[in-house]
Amino acid sequence: MSRLHSKPPKKTLPASPESASFADAPVGIALLQRIRQTTSGSPQYRVTYWNEKSASITGVSATTIMRARRVTISADDTPLDFSALFRGKRKGAQIVEFPNATMHVGKKAFCIHGLAWRHADNITLMLVSPDEIERSTAYFRTSSEFLDQLTDSVYFLDNHWNVLFASPRAIRYLHIAKGRSGNIVGENFWTLIPRKENPHLYETLREAKQHHTHTLCEEYSEVLNSWFEVHAHPFSHGLVVYYRDITRRKLAEAAFLKLSNAVEQSADAIFITNSRGYIEYINPAFETITGFSRSEALSRTPHFMKLDIDEPARERSLRFYSADQTREIFSATTLNRRKDGSTFSAEEIIAPVYDSHGALTHFVTTLRDISDRIQAEQSLRRSEERFRSLVENSSDGIALIDRNNIITYAGPSTERITGYGPDECLNRRYIEFIHPADRRTISQVLRTVCAHPRTPMSFRCRFLHKNGSWMKIEGTANSLLTEPSIGATVVNYRDITERENIADALSRSESEYRNLFEGANDAIIILEPETEIILKTNSRACELYGFTQDEFVGKSLKSLTKDIGRGEEQIRLLLKEKSARNFETIHFRKDGKPMQMLVNSSVVEYGGSYVIMSILRDITEMRHLEAQLRQAQKMESIGTLAGGIAHDFNNILGIVLGYASMLQRQRVTPERTADALDSITKAAQRGASMVRQILTFARKEEVLLESLDVNDVINDLVKLLSETFPKTIVFDVRLANQLPSIVADPNQIHQVLMNLCVNAKDAMGSQGKLSIETGLVHGTHIRSNQTANGASEYVHILVADSGSGMNEEIKSRMFEPFFTTKGRGGGTGLGLSVVYGIVNSHRGFIEVESELGQGTTFHLYFPVQMRRFEPTATSAATLAEIPGGTETLLVVEDEEMLLSLLKGVLESKGYKVLTCGNGDAALEVFRAKRNSIDLIVTDVGLPKLNGWEVCRKINEIKPDAKMIVASGYLDPQVKSELRNSSAREFIHKPYLPEDVLLRIRKVLDE
Repeated sequence: MSRLHSKPPKKTLPASPESASFADAPVGIALLQRIRQTTSGSPQYRVTYWNEKSASITGVSATTIMRARRVTISADDTPLDFSALFRGKRKGAQIVEFPNATMHVGKKAFCIHGLAWRHADNITLMLVSPDEIERSTAYFRTSSEFLDQLTDSVYFLDNHWNVLFASPRAIRYLHIAKGRSGNIVGENFWTLIPRKENPHLYETLREAKQHHTHTLCEEYSEVLNSWFEVHAHPFSHGLVVYYRDITRRKLAEAAFLKLSNAVEQSADAIFITNSRGYIEYINPAFETITGFSRSEALSRTPHFMKLDIDEPARERSLRFYSADQTREIFSATTLNRRKDGSTFSAEEIIAPVYDSHGALTHFVTTLRDISDRIQAEQSLRRSEERFRSLVENSSDGIALIDRNNIITYAGPSTERITGYGPDECLNRRYIEFIHPADRRTISQVLRTVCAHPRTPMSFRCRFLHKNGSWMKIEGTANSLLTEPSIGATVVNYRDITERENIADALSRSESEYRNLFEGANDAIIILEPETEIILKTNSRACELYGFTQDEFVGKSLKSLTKDIGRGEEQIRLLLKEKSARNFETIHFRKDGKPMQMLVNSSVVEYGGSYVIMSILRDITEMRHLEAQLRQAQKMESIGTLAGGIAHDFNNILGIVLGYASMLQRQRVTPERTADALDSITKAAQRGASMVRQILTFARKEEVLLESLDVNDVINDLVKLLSETFPKTIVFDVRLANQLPSIVADPNQIHQVLMNLCVNAKDAMGSQGKLSIETGLVHGTHIRSNQTANGASEYVHILVADSGSGMNEEIKSRMFEPFFTTKGRGGGTGLGLSVVYGIVNSHRGFIEVESELGQGTTFHLYFPVQMRRFEPTATSAATLAEIPGGTETLLVVEDEEMLLSLLKGVLESKGYKVLTCGNGDAALEVFRAKRNSIDLIVTDVGLPKLNGWEVCRKINEIKPDAKMIVASGYLDPQVKSELRNSSAREFIHKPYLPEDVLLRIRKVLDE
């Protein structure tokens, strides 16, 4: 550290103006330069100046003494040591008195008397003889030229504090400080400088005089605004007082103290190295930042904490420390290592320090930890890069608008969105691009965001595209006018024209859908496929079923039908095939009323998932009308057959009456009697069979699907037709053996074949050939394109005639309702439409071949049964084989002969029989004997009270009563109501004893 304050050595003054002024001095003046210490410790000097008076006093010439290599001075054989004059680093302007001293010059020695003081780096000797001391004092008073060379204020005081001498500088300072001027010799020193105002100075001078020792103190003059270092040197005649101006030194010390405090308190690491780069000083911040202590850092070069990876900065630093002549300040950002191994970035500044001669002595290095700043800068750069990348690659448009509403920046997406290149938008007012109707709104948006910086605000408006069209945009505006780096309102925008158009179209579509959904005349139900839970319905569904919307939502579709299995099967097929399906089913209203529903179901997307949408139409009335039409058509067919039926019945009655007359009027043998009775029985059975077939065809029956062998239906039909059609029509029947059954309603299949045969008869006239064939075909061999149901096998029924045939026009319209080629009164035109409807409802289809004059062939295809129906068990037991019983039976029949017949048959089997001829009588008997009657058998067509009313009232009397109802024909609805009134079985009239006995035993055994 001391080298920082070192000064270059002062040169000697052999030829200076000062030495020149000593030439005529009345005293001897010599200048000595200390050269070295002897081995004995005696100080040695070399004389650099020797005036004439010195030569006169000592008898040694200047030439002789200045040639001498060294001189010594001693007193009482003790070497005089003037080194005290050099202590304190030039603080001394001390005076040493040496009376009776001896100067040794080589081998010569001579006596000298006088004073010695330091002048620069030399020692000045004033040599006098004892008798010339007074004269020398006078010289000091008059030789201002010499004393003016002194930079200090000097006072010579006698032992009474009187001023013997004052240097000119001392007089000038007194004049400035005290306003005194002129000669002050002889005045008391404390008059000039009051003792009370300067007590510290007084104590310093008194101590020097009293103890005959050198003392010093520091004094500050407010008037002179200067600091002085005051030295007091006693001598034999008094006291010499020096005032040395140390203001610069004090200011330097203050500055140095301030600098030292600043260095010590600095947050930056500061270290000082010598000229070779070894650390001599570190401040506390160095330890804090690097983790290295003073002992670990001192006497090491700074490279111990440099990283090799920071090679460029490391090399520059090494070159700097090795370049002694550089006068530039080194500055770099370096990567440094802490004691714990972590790294930090630092801003490093190295400043060289030189002494007064320009020699490099030290380096002062400042390290500022800028890791956070570097990291922040890197983050900022990354952020700027991200921002730039976002701006340049953003699909949204970005624009900057200044305070004057001028566009100062337009992003790269501008051209893609608006058609304008970015440069085409710059320096233009944004309002030019806004639709006139939207300008006021957008201007208000910008005013609002400018009034509230950093508060984004959304907007929508129409923007002028370069092609002249108005596009719709939306975006946000955010005022960053107060941000120096931006100074604009940032506008982000995007083209929403297509989205808005889609939204408008979607809104219109939703409105149309809502209108269609709510305004549909059919019920619409949306349900979840897995659970069949209803999610939504339209108003028509609520109206049709009687439920409110809230009651519908959450309800299972299964609760609306009893045919759950069929519904689940349809849903399974729907999800599998992903295509719309049509089917019919029975649903029930809230009040329990059944409805025949035509259902069209499809899979649609709703609310983000797939659901089933079913459109349901109530076809109850339509099916009722269709049934009426079919019934009317049946009646028409029966009318066609009426002549044949009447003829056949006349023949049957003729046989019965003939044989009866023969038995009444003639005496015949038992054999002839048996033959006659057998013929009568067969004729009656033939008539009953004919009636049964007519009733089967003509009556109203509910649709009852069962396993059906079409060969059986055809055989029954051919029997009827062969007896009713003209005998000139030939039947050609070819039925396949072991034909699979189909799932069908027997009555409806019977009606289909009947209609086709009747039409064939009409087409052939009085004679011809009617062919009926059955067979089994594979689905892939069917030429029709109507195989949508996808069955693998079909039962094929062919009905062909040799009639007149049809042309193409008639063929194209033959299935239309009420279309007929027959004249007025010839038919309703419903026959083939009924055929088509029945075949289609059985998932079958029809193909027709016909040419004029070549006859017509109908091909009917019905899918083969995939599930098995158990046939109704029939008994071939004889009357004798049927078991009887002892139970009590109530038989109600208005036909007396039939009643007698039933009573005889039942009593023959052991039953106790009660009989009644009308409904009222039956109720009276039952009320009287209800606990003993086990079974009631009643006809429906009774006088006074019909059989249905009898069943109902008996059920009221005894709910668990067992009843059997007999009738030639039962309407399906009446049959259903009778089952609800405890009717266990039904018997079709005419009575067959075996059938009656079997059913009675069956009910009694339940």
